[in-house]
Amino acid sequence: MAEGVPRETLLARIRGRRSFLIGSWDRLLQSPEPMSGLPPAPWRPDLTVGREWLVLQREYTRVFSWMVEPLRVAMAPFFWLTELRTVAICLRSRAGGREVDGGILRESLLSDPIRTLLHDAPDAVAAVRMLTKLLAALGLASAALPDLFRQGGCGALERALNDTSLERLAGTATDPIIKRYVMLLIDSRNLVAVAKQLRWRIAVPPRLLPGGNIRPALLDERFARKDTAGIALLAARLGGGDQPRDPEEIERMVRSAQGRFLHDLAREPTGVGTVIDYLWRCGREARNLGLLSRLATAGSSQVEAELLS
Repeated sequence: MAEGVPRETLLARIRGRRSFLIGSWDRLLQSPEPMSGLPPAPWRPDLTVGREWLVLQREYTRVFSWMVEPLRVAMAPFFWLTELRTVAICLRSRAGGREVDGGILRESLLSDPIRTLLHDAPDAVAAVRMLTKLLAALGLASAALPDLFRQGGCGALERALNDTSLERLAGTATDPIIKRYVMLLIDSRNLVAVAKQLRWRIAVPPRLLPGGNIRPALLDERFARKDTAGIALLAARLGGGDQPRDPEEIERMVRSAQGRFLHDLAREPTGVGTVIDYLWRCGREARNLGLLSRLATAGSSQVEAELLS
């Protein structure tokens, strides 16, 4: 890509676009056709049901194009972690015998070799083998991916890629804001893993990733005591809060805490935090729109319970 714009121009553009993000979801939730009543926004003029990820990708690529090269390098971990979903979407299509969506790959920030193998591999298993070799050459632990894919499908592969990437980035990210973001994701991942094991009453403790602010030993201790309230308190404090809500809603609490954390991070002077906060909010909006698109079949109460404000 051509060189981007100066930092002040980039931040001004982001602040302008941030004003178009949906602030209140109540009105849309009460509408019989919420997707037809969306307020205008420059990045989703042609949003259709089921295309929320493509529209989000387009905005990510646009913001990436506005960056100068040093900022692109600093932000690369953020974009890699988000593009893992692109990998999973493409592999699900191949595993189901469908063609890969060309639009998703066209808007993707993945490298040409990865996009090519996702599009041209004869089947999903071959694509995973090719991806494993490519990632190994880049120093990312990936030898177990083919077996994980055969045993657990795309979901297991996506989780493994995410965990491997977080572990690697925890030790290699150089930008201090990106480092804090990665630590936030590690803490979030570990909290949710412990909460799920407790909810499903699984006696074996989950594998926890090192590199976050919350020590794995502390989580192991609370897991051994089945201290759901203690896990909820840690989740609430993740974003600076101290009053946990329903301990059974830890995943939702973690997402809300992430939003508070990134909102505070947006005040740092380099602008990296502002960019992360905006793109994360775009991702949250895309997730909510995907839920609203299923309002007729899922029901308003279930969608309302999943919406992130």
